[in-house]
Amino acid sequence: MFIMGLYIAKREKVFVVGVNILSFVTFCLVSSVIFSIDHRFPEPNETAKFIKLVSLIPVISISGLILVLVKRKIRFTLSDLFSLLFVIYYLVSLFLRGTGDPRHLLLPIALSAVYVIVRATVSGSNSGLKLIALAVLTVSIFELIIGIKQVYGFSASNHFRYSITGSFFNPGPFGGYLAFIFSLSLSVLIQIQKTMDQFIQVFKLKKFKELINVDFPLYFVSFSALILSFILLPASMSRSAWMSVCVVLFIAIIEAGFLKTFKNWLSKRKRLLLPLALTLSVVTISAIYGVYTLKKDSADARLFSWQISAKLIASNPVAGVGAGYFGGAFAKHQAQYFAANPGSKYLFVADCPSYAFNEYLQIGAELGLVGLALFSMVLIFFLRSVFSKQNPFKYGLIAILIFAFTSYPFHLVPLLILFVVSIAASETIALPGRLAGKILFSVLSISFLAAWIWSLPLINEHIKAQTEWRKLQTLYKMEIYDPAVYEELYSFLNYDHKFLFEYGHSLNKVGHHAKSNEILFQGAKLSNDPMFHNIMGNNYLALNEYQNAEKSYEMAYNIVPGRIYPLYLLAKLYIQQGNKAKALNMCQKVMDFIPKVHSPAVSEMKVEIEKLMNSLNSNEPQ
Repeated sequence: MFIMGLYIAKREKVFVVGVNILSFVTFCLVSSVIFSIDHRFPEPNETAKFIKLVSLIPVISISGLILVLVKRKIRFTLSDLFSLLFVIYYLVSLFLRGTGDPRHLLLPIALSAVYVIVRATVSGSNSGLKLIALAVLTVSIFELIIGIKQVYGFSASNHFRYSITGSFFNPGPFGGYLAFIFSLSLSVLIQIQKTMDQFIQVFKLKKFKELINVDFPLYFVSFSALILSFILLPASMSRSAWMSVCVVLFIAIIEAGFLKTFKNWLSKRKRLLLPLALTLSVVTISAIYGVYTLKKDSADARLFSWQISAKLIASNPVAGVGAGYFGGAFAKHQAQYFAANPGSKYLFVADCPSYAFNEYLQIGAELGLVGLALFSMVLIFFLRSVFSKQNPFKYGLIAILIFAFTSYPFHLVPLLILFVVSIAASETIALPGRLAGKILFSVLSISFLAAWIWSLPLINEHIKAQTEWRKLQTLYKMEIYDPAVYEELYSFLNYDHKFLFEYGHSLNKVGHHAKSNEILFQGAKLSNDPMFHNIMGNNYLALNEYQNAEKSYEMAYNIVPGRIYPLYLLAKLYIQQGNKAKALNMCQKVMDFIPKVHSPAVSEMKVEIEKLMNSLNSNEPQ
């Protein structure tokens, strides 16, 4: 019996080790999505990361199912309930008013599969959270090394304007990633509380078995990640990331009791209270002002985009404008604002951003207050949980949540993965039902695998269409227009506003003006780029629909009043109409226009308009 007991214990230990290895390897694979870059695609960065994550759905689902089945019990919590309700609401909204973008369907499935495997790993396991943190931080070391190599010029970045981007397309998202890794590392180090002396003691006493404990590798990986991310954060020049880290450090100081100690020290030195308060106020105000003025126009543009996003929510409060339709709706409201406020202080800082630069406002704009409320409930239960329990992911998630106030982490696959992992790693109030969680998560894992198998043709079509479009872009940039090829890809890529613009522009160039406007109108519903309306105006002009051409040019100008091109087109329209008064007035506006960025194109337009003005003033026939 004794021998049998030893055998069973040894077998169970081997089984546990096997399950832990499965979890660790799976999370390393999921975290390594960040490295995916494929120049076969028009957007080599985000498209490659999306496809990589989707390709991992069967691995994640099967691993998740195994972990769910081997657990005696998995709690189904309130945060699980609201997460499920949010995903269901999103998918229903997608089916009712979606753009047809397969990414909007497959990404929630992949992230839900990640959620399930995290829940299965952490349920009933003290080491589950540490194992996930170890996988995330181990992969992060390689990403941080890429950043270090870029800083010192040993490796090229992914953007010609910036020296450091990591595996992202610009420094902003990389800054958000650094903020998360720094915060996660800090949280892990605080909770493990291992020291180098303890590590040395293990070797002195020759207790090498203790090294098997996940705490030791996690400590040193966390320490390395903390140092490297701290070095890289200033180089990212991401104010949002800096702000996130400052908030996390402030919370860490409060939790460590330093404020209480400082308060006790200060109570004995009351004469220092006023000078310290004044000094702290000056330093804080100076820091905020310095960060604001570092990129003042960018900060003002984000403040303005928040105003427009708030107007979007107010005009579509319940269900929003629909997932994927933010750009078109944003353009409409921004144009309305500048049409009503031609002297606005935001006139020359406004642009056509792809994001609201505030994820909460964008969720409210696209999914309405219902979607925002469901999402908020998930966060509320998480925040209640992490501050009442030891959770190494709490600082990381707080960093992402702060970052989301001024950036777009939920539109970046690597940061979305980290966000979902952090949310799933928290266990909140359990709902009744001993086997409810186990049954539900088992069914979900099987459903994700089935959905992936069902969508395989769609995934392959998406990849093929993207690669063909990338080849077509080479000809488009050479001004060789072949709308027939775009027509072949249209049914696969009609959700992508960049594809629709190229297709519509190609039709315009070969003289198919009516068809061009059909395609461009569809793209304008998805994008806030004023060039859609400029080309539509050119089409109307070619069709002798002068009134529609004028409306299109005016719409383009009101979307982004800081661009001269719509004014130039309006001047030429009035000249072609023979409306001398309007033509002279618009020509003068072009000549008086002060662009944000001077370019040869602006100079050429002004030279041409000046000649036309002189011609009009001398009554020469046109």
